[in-house]
Amino acid sequence: MRLTDVEGQVIELQVVGYQFPEDASRRSSRDNAAQAGITGTVVGQNKHDDNWLMIRGHVEAAKGAWDFVEPCLETWEAREFCGWLEFAANGQPCGPINFLEPNIAFKSATPEPDRGRMRLVSNFALESRPPWTEPDDFDELIEFVFTTEELRARASSLSENLGRFPER
Repeated sequence: MRLTDVEGQVIELQVVGYQFPEDASRRSSRDNAAQAGITGTVVGQNKHDDNWLMIRGHVEAAKGAWDFVEPCLETWEAREFCGWLEFAANGQPCGPINFLEPNIAFKSATPEPDRGRMRLVSNFALESRPPWTEPDDFDELIEFVFTTEELRARASSLSENLGRFPER
């Protein structure tokens, strides 16, 4: 999903994979345990570990540009974010959307006086914050103004991207 705002600022978020792909050794260990009649958590699945998504981010803001690749969202959080974007694309004000890992968050989506535009306040923290922040700074807020058409189209593209990464 690549969003370009009315001033030319960019936020791009793309799911590039699971943080912990289902590797053959893990599958094999679970299968062997099941065949031996062992149940429980021996090499078991972990709902959180199995669902962390690696997000490639690229941001171009007034102060500069930066990139990151971090496990920022779980599968269900990414789908919730799509719904939040779709709601904003309909011109509805949205409150904050935060995730378990605070690398990315959105503080608000507010309609501009021109009803075809939404102001989104985004937050980039920890490993996803821009390089110009001071070591003691936790995060960086960036404001974007997008057309509702842009939001609608990109929410749809993110949703399509997520189709390749179901909840495990």
